[in-house]
Amino acid sequence: MILNIYKNMDKNTIFAKLFRMTPFSYNVESFIDYMKEQGYSITKSQVNCWQRKAGSDKSRPVPDFVFTMIFNYIHDNKIEVAEFLKSKDIALFERD
Repeated sequence: MILNIYKNMDKNTIFAKLFRMTPFSYNVESFIDYMKEQGYSITKSQVNCWQRKAGSDKSRPVPDFVFTMIFNYIHDNKIEVAEFLKSKDIALFERD
């Protein structure tokens, strides 16, 4: 599977795609724990709402600090994230 990146995506869609690139997508509680370690308090309900397309009834805007933390996680855990993506057969770029 190729991870498609589209122009003009809303922040919720971007968050949902980034979130699914991490092991957190299979263990939301571990994301909540990670955020708590970073000094932020979030709930499972918030995480679910952030993954809904902007404008839907149950969506909520993704705060900027969430993007900072998820990018930091991906950067600091490159090997784990790469192994996770490989295990799920997700390619970030097409291979020639």
